[in-house]
Amino acid sequence: MVFHCTFPDKSLCPPYYMVLFHGSTRQSVLPETFSELNWTYTSPDDFASVSAKWTIHDAGKYLVYAYPQFIYCGKWKEMDFPWEKATVQGTPLTISVVPSTATPEEGYQVCSANDIDVGRYLSTNPKVSSKEFADMYAGLGRDFVWAPYKCKIPHRTITEAIDLMPSAKHFLFVGDSLTRGGFCARIWENLHGTVQGGVCDYKNAPAEYWDMKWGHKFTHKVFEKNDKRDVERNVSFSYLWVAHNFSTVVPTILTLTDPPPTHVVFNMGLYYLLAD
Repeated sequence: MVFHCTFPDKSLCPPYYMVLFHGSTRQSVLPETFSELNWTYTSPDDFASVSAKWTIHDAGKYLVYAYPQFIYCGKWKEMDFPWEKATVQGTPLTISVVPSTATPEEGYQVCSANDIDVGRYLSTNPKVSSKEFADMYAGLGRDFVWAPYKCKIPHRTITEAIDLMPSAKHFLFVGDSLTRGGFCARIWENLHGTVQGGVCDYKNAPAEYWDMKWGHKFTHKVFEKNDKRDVERNVSFSYLWVAHNFSTVVPTILTLTDPPPTHVVFNMGLYYLLAD
């Protein structure tokens, strides 16, 4: 794909674009896939171009969305139609991906560290994906799930995950609203059966849920004995809010000593990388 910039101002010609494919899978083109911006001046209204190549292995119809990716958008925020909210002319558009002999074979074994990153978000709808894959996530309310080509990651409850990690004593989640939502909906609610009336109540969204300055959230649960655990286990779960400056949560992390974190999950929105 080739993108042409039709503005002579160099600050309005982005070095790459956010390209999203939505169909039987959801994929986005990585920034490092794009070539360097080429100031060609090939015509009076074509000042620069940049290209990228991306391969989709899953057949079907896709909607393609494309947006110019500007690193610093603040200078346009007072505009009625800010540049950073613009779409590429002609998008969204529809493309058809046909089956290919080079399509990777779909595997369902346990994932290795080398295999887990090579995949895509695959639809759980059996009309567009295999029944075997759709059955793995049936009834969970998840429309798309990360699916490596060579292996698959089955859904697990918190209790099932704890049984698989006997050394886990304290899970620490550090991040912004992306992490907070997952922590409250997937961890807190699964542990306690509800979030209503608490600091993780994303459904009613009280001030304690949205708080960005003191938005840390802590809980724990005692997992009783079962056929996989011969003793009770009291496991802690913590979420620390952080935006641009990671150092702001370091003092709080140092206080988490009873027990100290054994597993850490760090996740930030893309804006954190672009802020550098």
